[in-house]
Amino acid sequence: MNKVLPPEYYAKDIFTSLDLSVPVDVYRVSDKFGIEIVFENISDAEAYFICKNANKKIIIDKKLQYESRIKFTIAHEIGHFYLPWHNLDIFKCSTKDISSFKSYNILENEANAFASELLIPIDELMKDINNKNISMSLIKKLALKYGVSLTALAIKAIKNTDENVAVVFAQDGKIKWSFPSREFKREIITNNIRQWSYAYDFFAEGKTNEVKDTVYSMAWLADGSDCESVIEESLPMPNINSVITLLRISEDNVDKFEDEF
Repeated sequence: MNKVLPPEYYAKDIFTSLDLSVPVDVYRVSDKFGIEIVFENISDAEAYFICKNANKKIIIDKKLQYESRIKFTIAHEIGHFYLPWHNLDIFKCSTKDISSFKSYNILENEANAFASELLIPIDELMKDINNKNISMSLIKKLALKYGVSLTALAIKAIKNTDENVAVVFAQDGKIKWSFPSREFKREIITNNIRQWSYAYDFFAEGKTNEVKDTVYSMAWLADGSDCESVIEESLPMPNINSVITLLRISEDNVDKFEDEF
């Protein structure tokens, strides 16, 4: 049985073979493979990839507003085309499949991994984050460089740093997903945003200022308390009623927590 290579391998293959550079032009990539891109009103999905009778087409929902999101969605659909075992005639991709980064559908997760590597090549990213603290200002700067969303850049950076940091995305007052780094050993809460956080202030009071400050760890951690703090760095995104948050546990807290066991 042939070993299946990870989706990132195939994204790297395209990046190298087409001599791409960041920010990646996904329209050029689609054109190279003869994939037509069209925008239509779609009510039951964010995008489709259709491959029938040698005709290849990506259909994107017209309601998508942000170019960075459109780029990621196109890269996601290119993944369905390029990954050898993604051999369906039609892929129907929901907003949840593409935006959550934690779909229950394995093929959708693989297409997201492919898109992330195509748009944010790990070899390039490591040059940008090595010996630097992962901060919201760095994420914003690199998101512009790579032409991707804050969430896509934050997830890729968090997955590849040795810092004790995590990223959390909340919408409409509820946590949609979180990603911890390898060194972040604590369990992040789920469901509703808690009132001790600055993110809560956005949803409760409509505050829109970016904040970096310490808060009780019980605001974000399942085993947190009011005797321990974490550093919260939250950036509200009022246009989609969301907040993206970086959490960092100070070394003092790490030592204190480990001493208890």
